[in-house]
Amino acid sequence: MKKMLKHVLLFSIGSLIALSMTGCNPSKSPAPVESPSSAAKSTEDNKDKDSAKFSEKEVLEHLTKNLPGDAKLLNPGNLSGKKFIAADLDGDGVDEVIAGYRSSQENTQDGIIIIKEGTWKKIWAEDMRKENTAPSDMDKLIALKQNKDGSYGLLVGWTQNGNRFCDLFLWKDQSLQSIGYDESGNTLLGDYSTIVPDDSIAGFAIKHQNSAIYHGFTIKDSNLVSSNNTNFLQKSWLGNEKNDASKSDSTSQKDEGSKLTNMNALENILKVNLIETAAGLLRDKMNENINPADISLVEALKVNLSSDDPSKKDYIIKLYKNTSDSPWDFRDILLIFTPDGDGYKLLAGETEKNLNFQLADINTDGRNEIVMEKINQHKWDIRNVTVYSYIQNKLNPIFDEGLVWSNGECAYSFFNDFDFKLNEEDPHLLDITLKVNTFFDKEHYENDKGGMNSIFNPDIPKPVQEEYSFQFDGKKYVPDKSVYDYRKIPD
Repeated sequence: MKKMLKHVLLFSIGSLIALSMTGCNPSKSPAPVESPSSAAKSTEDNKDKDSAKFSEKEVLEHLTKNLPGDAKLLNPGNLSGKKFIAADLDGDGVDEVIAGYRSSQENTQDGIIIIKEGTWKKIWAEDMRKENTAPSDMDKLIALKQNKDGSYGLLVGWTQNGNRFCDLFLWKDQSLQSIGYDESGNTLLGDYSTIVPDDSIAGFAIKHQNSAIYHGFTIKDSNLVSSNNTNFLQKSWLGNEKNDASKSDSTSQKDEGSKLTNMNALENILKVNLIETAAGLLRDKMNENINPADISLVEALKVNLSSDDPSKKDYIIKLYKNTSDSPWDFRDILLIFTPDGDGYKLLAGETEKNLNFQLADINTDGRNEIVMEKINQHKWDIRNVTVYSYIQNKLNPIFDEGLVWSNGECAYSFFNDFDFKLNEEDPHLLDITLKVNTFFDKEHYENDKGGMNSIFNPDIPKPVQEEYSFQFDGKKYVPDKSVYDYRKIPD
């Protein structure tokens, strides 16, 4: 076993849903419904520096003097009791001290205050969140390095009524300017369960609520962009970077992150017709006659699935099928090839509306596992996560659980949370945490006891909130206790 834990590779790709439901039953087939608010606590430690040149008491005194009106300083959830961070927002070589505050003159107002370290001059103090009802608790206050000049951006995470959302700011033209929204004003970040800074990409990683994978973002030319360099899950992303024994070389899997987008070059390497292979997979799994012209290459990754020999690379290839302008007439296709003589053979293939995946080396043996998030939101909101490992010459599922099962016509739903964590006794191993959260909408049921909800009469399921820890035993992930059967509905 190698001394260093390999990082988890991030990469978006698609979805295969194990839940096919008829009626209101999550173990059988599929209108999208919003997730119930679930403010799952993030496990990452704060990585921002604070002001070490001055005492905390002195800094707090200067912040308090500069607060507007009757405002009081907030305690960001990621700062372990501290109320401020320090970072060079404007790139002049002198840190700014940054904190959150709350005032309640006309209504509840949450804002950001910034003062210059040393001179203690107030350079910013304005309300960011004006709420007529419940205030927004500040979960995160994080300074983010930018790509070019070494200055910092500012990421603020909030929770209101159990809903989590982010604000991302840059210091520009002597003001704090918000970025991270599209032209219609919709956030590019969405709700989140975890946000962690990553200095290696001059940005951050975010894991959305009820999701299985992390996505990387960087700040480029004052814009928020998805990062093409976030190939590895840093130890700090798992909330245990303080364990020196678990530190790993961030360059150890660079080759696995190399991406290929030239179809002809790929087919020459693999000696395989990719379009015909994808069309055959769709015919077998979906019983569809596919026009090869409707299939296009997204990209491919070289990885170590079947061997830790760097000269024997496997390929994970993502393709996309779109046959019309219909918003639901699309599908992701995932093909996995392994070396076979002078060419390659198809090891496995999957297809679903959306597939997302990341790579993980769960036991530091030099071979990657595939963590696949499977999403189908055509009529239902159905999401699963499956971890695959190459065992006995096959790609086998070693963990398979549901993330979301929800429908606007059914009173029952579940919204589970999944994440990796370092094994407490052996940092070379990755464990899995699964939080099961089931819900039953009694008001919905009372208004509509027929149709899908008729199966609940008289047995109404009680909401369940349970947490499980899974460890890999060499063949599969084993839970620390019996997992509640959240997929089962009373007959």
